[in-house]
Amino acid sequence: MNVPEPTTAKLVDKKTAAYEKQQAEVEEESRMKSLEQLAGTLMNEVKGASDTGEKEKDGDRLQ
Repeated sequence: MNVPEPTTAKLVDKKTAAYEKQQAEVEEESRMKSLEQLAGTLMNEVKGASDTGEKEKDGDRLQ
């Protein structure tokens, strides 16, 4: 039966923990980028809607 040495098992656990931590950081960065993009899109839509609203008000005044 092939049983790993205790030190080898500890190294594997540390590598796994480090990998999982790195993956969690990558996922968090990805989520933050997505949120920033979403926020930018929403801000542009809100700005576009307010610009359109201002133009309609100005147009109503002219008539």
